[in-house]
Amino acid sequence: MEFRQEKFLTFIRITKLPFIFVWPFNLGFFILLLIVIIQTINLNLGSLLVGVSFISLAFIGMKGFIYGMNYKMYSRGGEAIRELSDSKYIILNEVKVYIKGFDLFSVKKIFPPNINKTIYDFNNSDLVLTKKSIILMGKGFGLGFIGFAYPVELIFDAGMTSLPKARIIQWTEKNSRIEIQFEDPNYSKGIKIEMKNEIDTIKQWLTKVSVAHPHKIR
Repeated sequence: MEFRQEKFLTFIRITKLPFIFVWPFNLGFFILLLIVIIQTINLNLGSLLVGVSFISLAFIGMKGFIYGMNYKMYSRGGEAIRELSDSKYIILNEVKVYIKGFDLFSVKKIFPPNINKTIYDFNNSDLVLTKKSIILMGKGFGLGFIGFAYPVELIFDAGMTSLPKARIIQWTEKNSRIEIQFEDPNYSKGIKIEMKNEIDTIKQWLTKVSVAHPHKIR
């Protein structure tokens, strides 16, 4: 299977909702189902079937919505890869990261809610190094659950995809890590991200591309 090209049903099979969500959600479903059965058991069979069907469909719909939102952010990375079909790129899986300076309350526009805004609250990522940019696909792990952030393209100048853009301000190497400072136009404060592994590959790419765009580095 190519990178992030799974269909929705395959995505559901390979991902899990968080434990702290699944059990209360399932418990709530069975409690509601029991209440409906008790309330309609003495009525006709049609009322019982309507009540059970309604609760079941609502349960499936809510789970589908949650999985669907997560899948949209996951699959958007796959769409970006397809946009790069005629270009060379490098995929780095499972790059450990540390986000500095991200303030969710610095978002410039709260309403209407927009899923296309990247929330920089993750500790792991997949990176795609293109000829001109870094596609950052954040993901977080917790309690058996993988959550995906909306991908963002970190650029010096022009991008390579239709993903939202964030401009690289500068980068440094220290303590065997690469730190990239960038500005996302959706937020009023700058953000820094530390890469903890794949250092040599990332450093080589940054050195090559930043030399080609020296006027874009502060």
